[in-house]
Amino acid sequence: MYKRAYSESVVLSKNLYNKDSVKDTHHKLKTNEIIEKTETKLENVVVRIRKLDKNEKSTLHTDPNDRTALYFDKDFEIEKYNFDIVFDENDDNQTIFNKIGGQFIINNVCNGFKETIITYGQTGSGKTYTLFGSNKEYGIIYYFVHYLYKLCNSKNKNKKKAIYLSIYEILGDTLIDLISNLNEKNIEFYTEEYYLKTIRYSYKVVNIQNYDIAKKIIDSACLLRNVEATSQNMRSSRSHAIIQFFVNISDCTLHNGIETIKDYYGVLTLVDLVGCEREEFNTNKNEHRNDKTSSKFLNSSLTSLNKMLRKMQMGNLDESDKRQSVLCKVLFNYIQKTCGVCLIFCFNPKISQKSVGKIITNFYELFMQNFVYYICYKLRYMNCTCK
Repeated sequence: MYKRAYSESVVLSKNLYNKDSVKDTHHKLKTNEIIEKTETKLENVVVRIRKLDKNEKSTLHTDPNDRTALYFDKDFEIEKYNFDIVFDENDDNQTIFNKIGGQFIINNVCNGFKETIITYGQTGSGKTYTLFGSNKEYGIIYYFVHYLYKLCNSKNKNKKKAIYLSIYEILGDTLIDLISNLNEKNIEFYTEEYYLKTIRYSYKVVNIQNYDIAKKIIDSACLLRNVEATSQNMRSSRSHAIIQFFVNISDCTLHNGIETIKDYYGVLTLVDLVGCEREEFNTNKNEHRNDKTSSKFLNSSLTSLNKMLRKMQMGNLDESDKRQSVLCKVLFNYIQKTCGVCLIFCFNPKISQKSVGKIITNFYELFMQNFVYYICYKLRYMNCTCK
């Protein structure tokens, strides 16, 4: 079993779209401050079923008495799959944040650990909705950010924290910064770079002082993301979005009159993967279409990531894995065995039985097949909620 390794001696230096008023934001998130005391572990492979219209028939079902079971109607048979937890159509984003151990994840980040949340699934299954929400409901990212700032702003004279934010998308084999138009006063930022296939891509890392500014930047970045219409979704994300919060911690201790300062950092990474789909699902077939948003190109990057996630489960990642794609290179350091990783797999139950069945089977074999290592991986989560 592995304990998360924190990063020492690495110091991070160096009017927008708004869904709701600041007052309304704090009012909605305030109800999330209390979590049941019985929740003492984190979940790392969970399933969410998208809510359907009243006249639509679902091919997926849950058991109210067993929240780990997922049932699939396969012709005249019913197949059963088990995951850490299964969320049905009645579970909102706040419930998901609580049940996957959102506050424990933030506690780990503020103690110098790396935590990664990945939404995964086919086009139109609710990945972006789960992470970013809508005009009617906040996505889980806002609950993470709200609690992060609440925890970091708590009074502790011996431990100081600074929060930095980066947001970018991966479109094909390119990286595009989604933070722009920094109109807020006194915002400090610096530039980081990735070298991808000998090409240099830069993106901003911004020092964010409070939740409200962070929310504005996230909302603005969402509007800049590349989207297209498909037969499954009128606004289908055609890129992988990566949001990262770097928490720089300066821990001051006094022993025998000697003051010692230890600098280390934790990282919260949230990933909204592009939807996996067949080429015919993309209805944007005009001559000006970007080949980098084609299903073939997008599925290729997901295939490379799947291979890397499988090796993560087996505990044998190596440097060659991050050279398989831009997405793999960006995520390589954040899915190591010393990191916490939570996969939220989203299902659209209205897709044909054949399609849903194949997707469930592939996902189950990919992430749940190696049961022995999976148990160790889960126990690591249960025993490492704090440093």
